[in-house]
Amino acid sequence: MIIDVRTPAEYKSGHIPKAVNIPLDKADKIKSLFKNMDTIIYVYCLSGARSSKACNYFSKIGYTNVTNIGAVGNWLCYS
Repeated sequence: MIIDVRTPAEYKSGHIPKAVNIPLDKADKIKSLFKNMDTIIYVYCLSGARSSKACNYFSKIGYTNVTNIGAVGNWLCYS
């Protein structure tokens, strides 16, 4: 799963295909979307800062396979 932790407006401006938008301030929503704590999760944002915070939070609540892929701009440049 790919999670975009930017705001809904930022998400609408461009995102990785099939990414799920869970804004950082609503990060606890992940528990209702992904019950399996071993789900492979990739997280990104605008610069990598919010995705880092989200990854720390997801790991803290028990998700075991979380990776920060950093800034969306890095991915969109190569897609």
